[in-house]
Amino acid sequence: MKYFFTILVLFSFLTMFSSCNKDDDSSQEPEAVVCEMWFEGDPCEAMITKFIGDYEGGAGFCGTDYEYTVIATPNVVNGIAIGIANPGQPETYFFNAVLKSSTEFDIPLQEVEANGQTSMLSGDGNLNGTTLSYHLIVVGAGECDHVATKIN
Repeated sequence: MKYFFTILVLFSFLTMFSSCNKDDDSSQEPEAVVCEMWFEGDPCEAMITKFIGDYEGGAGFCGTDYEYTVIATPNVVNGIAIGIANPGQPETYFFNAVLKSSTEFDIPLQEVEANGQTSMLSGDGNLNGTTLSYHLIVVGAGECDHVATKIN
């Protein structure tokens, strides 16, 4: 009986210590994902990825409906090019933009050729979900607000 009691006490201590040393991951917070600059999410993806695609929309009082294409610009980590075309027209003209954040971009002053004419333009814009919006200033011609919805 004396040995039984000793074994019982020893077993109780071993069980108690082994249960106290178990790792309980449920109380620990998950590690935060840290992405390099111009990347976001889990797993980290380039911020421009969500901008890339085709859009349809219009320019309010400045014109009719347009077709838009957004592509990545080569050799610019945070650069995109936005193309605008009138439906039924063969020409698409592109201008460059630079991301300021994961949803906003600047359109630096640049020369763009469209329909055989050269214009200077600048502006800024954003992406809210699947809606691309930007304000475009064309030197000597005026300003337009463009709003388009991503179609793919």
